[in-house]
Amino acid sequence: RSHHEGGHAIHADAELTVEEIKVINSTIDLRDTPVTKEMERIEKVFMISNIATIDQDMIKRIIKSGFSKIPVYKNHDKNNIIGILKVKSLLAHDKVRGSTVEEAQIRLIAPVIVSADTSMLEMLMLFQEKKTSIALVSEERVKDKGGNAIFYSRRNMTVEESGAHLVGIISLKDIFEEILESKMVD
Repeated sequence: RSHHEGGHAIHADAELTVEEIKVINSTIDLRDTPVTKEMERIEKVFMISNIATIDQDMIKRIIKSGFSKIPVYKNHDKNNIIGILKVKSLLAHDKVRGSTVEEAQIRLIAPVIVSADTSMLEMLMLFQEKKTSIALVSEERVKDKGGNAIFYSRRNMTVEESGAHLVGIISLKDIFEEILESKMVD
């Protein structure tokens, strides 16, 4: 037996598998799970300075890190992330070797900054809205203040301009790992 609803065939005798039920439950749990539970602590995040020279050693370290997007901080201040570097944009330009990230004028993705009490579900929606897959997590908590759960959701602001104190970084991959309850390779 089946009938159509909204253009989709629905089978009355369809049963969910154990795996499907786990994914549904995990997705529902995202509402109550703060990004701080799954984020990478800022001290452990692989990042580079905007004044670091792009040489063979740096490229080897970037490739060894295994990340496709890498935060770039200003000068020597690791708490002042000015943007996110797409690794493929670095590797696609041979002419950048020997110059710094800043001198090479590599286009960085402006960072999205969220509060520590943003839920994983809110983060998932924000990733969709901002068309990005990585965000910085501030120690700020706004739910206690009765405000919107999203602290900063602007892409055109550096951490320095926002005054945010960073505690971590969250990616779309982290959310999927939480839903699937297994690790993924970037």
